[in-house]
Amino acid sequence: MPDIILIITGILCLIAGLAGCILPAIPGPPVSYAGLLLLHFTDKAQFSATQLLLWLLIVVIVQVLDYLVPMLGSKYSCLLYTSDAA
Repeated sequence: MPDIILIITGILCLIAGLAGCILPAIPGPPVSYAGLLLLHFTDKAQFSATQLLLWLLIVVIVQVLDYLVPMLGSKYSCLLYTSDAA
């Protein structure tokens, strides 16, 4: 019975993580990683520690880039639309 609850919750987290790719209010990669961890704790799906750590590293990199890229884009976008010819 606990496996069923973990599987259903994990699948819901994976679906919510996919929705987070479109909806800005939901952090997609961390929610999907939480679903992956929930599925790992069942008897149906097992992931190695290397796989889990690699996915954690990817999630952290994506979250940091998701935070930094808009700031850098707004900071340096003025360089694209200005010209010295005027």
